[in-house]
Amino acid sequence: MPKYRLRAGRPARGSERPVERGRLVEVWASRRRGSGYLVSDRLILTAAHVVRSADGDFESTLEVRFLQGSSEGDAPLAARLVWVRYDGPESGVDAAFVEITAAGWEPPSGVHPVVWGRLDGDEPGIRVQVAGFPSASNMRADTDADQVAAVVNPLSGARSGRLHLITESAPARSADGESLWSGVSGGPVCGQQ
Repeated sequence: MPKYRLRAGRPARGSERPVERGRLVEVWASRRRGSGYLVSDRLILTAAHVVRSADGDFESTLEVRFLQGSSEGDAPLAARLVWVRYDGPESGVDAAFVEITAAGWEPPSGVHPVVWGRLDGDEPGIRVQVAGFPSASNMRADTDADQVAAVVNPLSGARSGRLHLITESAPARSADGESLWSGVSGGPVCGQQ
């Protein structure tokens, strides 16, 4: 019997992929770009540092754009910050909820209820998927999504309270040293079934 498991509620019937493309969004603050995941009809979960401005305050007016399935197509949608907690860059909570405020917006059809999970145990090698909009995909005029398979070892990052992901593929750093993963922050980490 394995010493770990990914604990979650029951997966929705017909759900074949842990990351649902109709829930994946790009989150735009005035100077930052990140990713997020629609967790209810209008609420998006993202990372707090995505909506944090250079002066340390948090942006209240935002825009989001769905990968697909939005009633507005590819157009950016108005959104606002409704909750945030940021314990700092090295440890603790880094989360924010963003509400879609665009008039006439309707949630995408065909998505299943979100199933929340948590790691249970210490055995290494838990397979997950990560999705978002990394800078590496921004080589064209338009950003694109990336989906990467990864492994979580539960004891890695245990003191900070943040998961360390070992990816099977990763973009290189840019010439100026900036991570080309920039933009994935706030995207979902979903257990593979």
